[in-house]
Amino acid sequence: MKEKMSNRGEYTNLCVESLNLNGVNSEKLFLLENYVIENEPDVLLLQETKVNADSLPPNMNLVGYNLDVKERTSEQKAGGGLAIYWKEGLVAKPWSNPKSSLGKEQSNEIQWILLESGSSRLAIGNVYMACQNNKTKGYIDWNISLYNQLKEDINTLRDMNVGMVIAGDYNAWVGRITGMESNNPTCNENGKLLKDFVASEELFILNTLNAEDSCFTRKQRRRDGTIISQSCLDYALISNETRTGKWSFSIHDVNESEGIETDHNLIRVIGSILVQKTKKLKAKSKPIFTNDKQNSAYKKKLKTNLTKLSIQRFERQNSTEQVNFLHNAIKGASLGTVTKKPRKKVHGNEGFLRKLKTC
Repeated sequence: MKEKMSNRGEYTNLCVESLNLNGVNSEKLFLLENYVIENEPDVLLLQETKVNADSLPPNMNLVGYNLDVKERTSEQKAGGGLAIYWKEGLVAKPWSNPKSSLGKEQSNEIQWILLESGSSRLAIGNVYMACQNNKTKGYIDWNISLYNQLKEDINTLRDMNVGMVIAGDYNAWVGRITGMESNNPTCNENGKLLKDFVASEELFILNTLNAEDSCFTRKQRRRDGTIISQSCLDYALISNETRTGKWSFSIHDVNESEGIETDHNLIRVIGSILVQKTKKLKAKSKPIFTNDKQNSAYKKKLKTNLTKLSIQRFERQNSTEQVNFLHNAIKGASLGTVTKKPRKKVHGNEGFLRKLKTC
C-alpha cells in the first residue's frame, strides 16, 4: 500500500481481492495462505465459508493478516459465511452501522472494515446475496432487505466522508452491458436489483474495466473437468466519488493456478483513492457538574441506562454496537443533570461601545 500526497488529500494505492471459497477446510486454508504470501493482497474478502458459528475451525488465521469473521448460526440455513483478511500493517477495524435495520440472521450477510491512511479513509464491504430460486420468490425479499441496508450504510459512510468499495457474490446476471459485452444476455431478478442499486446509489461496476475477453466468474464443471456453463456472479463496486485515481479489474482462476477447489474465480481490483481532507471541528464548551445533587442524579440515571442491556447481550455485540450503546447511555444520563458553562454574549452595538470606553 503506497501513498502520494496531493493538495486535495492523499492518494492511497491498494489491492482488494474477493473470492467465493465454496466452503473452508484446512487444505484450502493452507493453499490460501501460500497464495497470500506470494501475492500479498492488501485486503482479501471471502464468501460462502460455510462454517457454522457454533463450530468454527480451530484456526482460520493467515500469516501476516488480521481477520474478521461473520458466520451463520446452527438455527439458520446452511451455507453463507463471510471473512475479511487485511494486512497487519494496515490501520483498519471492523465496522457496522449502529442504526442497522437488519435482523440477527441477515446481519451476517454484510461485512465492513474501515481502513485509514493519514486523513484518507476507505470502507471495504463484503457481501453475499441469496441465489435466485425459481421455486420460491423468498430470495427477492431477502435481498431487497440487504440492499436497503447497504443503502443506509452508504449514506452513513458518505456523511463520514469515507470512500467505498463493495465486493462479493451478488448472484446476479446483469446481461450485456458496456464493458461486459461477452456476458450472457440474460438479466435475472438479482441482476435487476443490482443494476437498480448501482444507479440509485451512484456506484460504478469495476467489472466493466476488465481487459480480458471473458467476464465470467463462475464455472460449473462435470466430474471430468469439462465446463457445463459459465456466468458472472461476483462483482466489485466503487462509489463514484472514490474513483478519482486509476483502477483496474481482473479475474483469476485460483482452482487451476493454486489448486484451491472452488467453482468461483477470484476477482482483483487495484487502484488509488483520493478522499478529501476534512476540516477540523471547533471545540465545543464542555459540560460541568454544578453540585453534588446533580452528580448523584447523573450517576443514578447512568446506572439505570446501563442496566437496560444484560452483560451477556452486551458481550455478544460487536465493538461498534458496544460503543454506540455506551454513548447513548452517557448522553441520556447527561440530559437534565448536566449544565453547560454560559457563554458571554456581546451584541454588536454593546461591544462597540465597550471598545470606545476603553480608548
